[in-house]
Amino acid sequence: MKGVKFLLPLSLALLCSFALAADADSPKKGDSTFGTLSEAPAGGDAKVIAVLKVKGHDQNKSLNVIATGDELIAQIKDLAKKGAKVKAKGDVSADGASITVTKIDEAKGHDKKGHGDQ
Repeated sequence: MKGVKFLLPLSLALLCSFALAADADSPKKGDSTFGTLSEAPAGGDAKVIAVLKVKGHDQNKSLNVIATGDELIAQIKDLAKKGAKVKAKGDVSADGASITVTKIDEAKGHDKKGHGDQ
């Protein structure tokens, strides 16, 4: 019984630390996300304009790009056609599968961590 007294709080602390560490790696609301744009796959969801490929600490991730406004949609499609490296601002969905872009710019240069010079 004495072992449970110490094991339970330790297990809870480890569980919380893993959850916080996983949450720290995902982009937050309004944060800039750096990655490479590619065109949306044919026959996919109509609201998905492009796919943003992001390199994480230990994995690569693809986010479906969603936007509102004709000018922003046209800009994203042009950047996706040339496979540009971009800096996108917007809200990542709760499941981490898509990003609703509010602003996007072509990244001028990248350091080893993938941060642009803008």
